[in-house]
Amino acid sequence: TGLLAYGSNAAPSQLLRKFPDAEGRAIPVTAVVVPDVDVVFSAHLTSYGSLPATIHRTPGARAHLAITWLTDEERSIMHRSEGGNYRLEEVPGLPSVFAYVSDHGAIPLGGEVRGLSAVTVADAGRARLAQPEAVAAAARDYFPDHDARGLSERAIADREWRRAATRMLAARAVPAVLSDGRAVPPADLV
Repeated sequence: TGLLAYGSNAAPSQLLRKFPDAEGRAIPVTAVVVPDVDVVFSAHLTSYGSLPATIHRTPGARAHLAITWLTDEERSIMHRSEGGNYRLEEVPGLPSVFAYVSDHGAIPLGGEVRGLSAVTVADAGRARLAQPEAVAAAARDYFPDHDARGLSERAIADREWRRAATRMLAARAVPAVLSDGRAVPPADLV
């Protein structure tokens, strides 16, 4: 069973942070082009002060992503790290491959859902932003009392404020959709 990797979960440094016991052991990763998918900003703030990614169905787009092939134990660890913000959905057209999709939705920035510039996606038909630009846009659009740095610092320092801010962002979000929206219980992947 594979997990589609995008955003920070596609970075080797993030995999090593999540799976420190894997050091010295390779985690198999396969490059893949996923049709009708884009990687956009999720409508929540992280404990490290950024806007994380979510996958989103986008007809005609072709996203260059990766599939991580994790052990049962690693999938369990990954699910605990994503729980509360993401649900698992099966990736259409990729048998036995699943992806985390934001429960909070995709956040419009500057009036539109924006893609992550760090992810190569062809024919998505939307503007792309780097993480610092996205945080700055979120500050302008939703948190006028904060600049980008202040927004990140507040999200890091104040867990309850971050949760309230996430609820506010989610209320303004576009639902993040990959397939038919049916969540897959993590136990079904083991």
